[in-house]
Amino acid sequence: MRLTDDKKINLAVLSFNHLMVDLISAYIVIGAHFFFNIEGQEFFGLVLLYGITAFALQPVLGRLIDLAQDSYRYIFWANALILAALLLNTSLVPWLGIAVAGLGNALFHVAAGSVALNIEEKKAWPLGVLVGPGALGLFVGGWLAKMQWEVAVIMMLVAAMMIVAVRNLPKIEINYEYRPIKNRRFFWLVMIGLLLIVALRAMVGFSLVYEWKSEIFWLVGLVLAITIGKMLAGFIADRWGWRKMSLALVGLSLPFLIMGYDFAVLGLAGAFCFQITMPVTLKAVSRLQPGYPGWAFGLPCFFLILGSLAVWFAPPAWLSGQVGALIVAQLILIFIIFYFFDILSEEENV
Repeated sequence: MRLTDDKKINLAVLSFNHLMVDLISAYIVIGAHFFFNIEGQEFFGLVLLYGITAFALQPVLGRLIDLAQDSYRYIFWANALILAALLLNTSLVPWLGIAVAGLGNALFHVAAGSVALNIEEKKAWPLGVLVGPGALGLFVGGWLAKMQWEVAVIMMLVAAMMIVAVRNLPKIEINYEYRPIKNRRFFWLVMIGLLLIVALRAMVGFSLVYEWKSEIFWLVGLVLAITIGKMLAGFIADRWGWRKMSLALVGLSLPFLIMGYDFAVLGLAGAFCFQITMPVTLKAVSRLQPGYPGWAFGLPCFFLILGSLAVWFAPPAWLSGQVGALIVAQLILIFIIFYFFDILSEEENV
């Protein structure tokens, strides 16, 4: 299927918009420490507040957008909230600016995700193109805050430009027609398995602690490997098969990520390969929930924060040596879940 110009414009604008939303959010959150000297438990609480508002709220907000059936209006309001968060970013009430940034971020993800899910009906690549720039945005925003660059005014101008750009986006049709799954025999097995894959991916990401990341050259390389990996993952999976490539590249990431503790180049290769399941799982969940794109995009993001919290609150001793076991568990789930997903697809139930 060849994309129309309207779809290309939507995907390009929303991908850049995602980069800026995450960049500004990271600037606000990390800036609480570097600009306003908030430390210790208070800063951890602010980071946790952002994580919960930006991710845990996504299923609820996604469902509300599905009911309203107007994703574009909520992308507009998401950018307005990001602009408001910058205006509220003060040392007096830092939690308010961070909470608003988290809310705007969550609203953007599910609203823009609804559009990306409708770029191509059975393809995962638009999701990778949309989501990939977020990693780069988080890095740049955090780095700008760490360097204590006073660029909030410039960010306000960019946020205002994004509001105007989204307001003038050519709308594409978003499918809100609910079609129930005919044979639900494997429905919950597949759905829960897909969500667990997301949680495991987050746990692996937060469990990897590479000493070489302290060098800016390798840190930038890691961010680019993750960003490019996410953006290309959907193309690779669509071209050679979701299950086949998920198993192959996640399996290949295991030795790379383990050896990456000693060899930075292999760590970068492992990070690139590990991204393959991101757009695939998002698209697979949406195909199990036809007509609910906001809910389908937000639900995996909720499990993303659950996986992250499992690592944040885990004893440090538990994390050592667990990366391999987590990836093996993910590989087993990929094989089982996509086997039954293929059965459902063959029976034209998704």
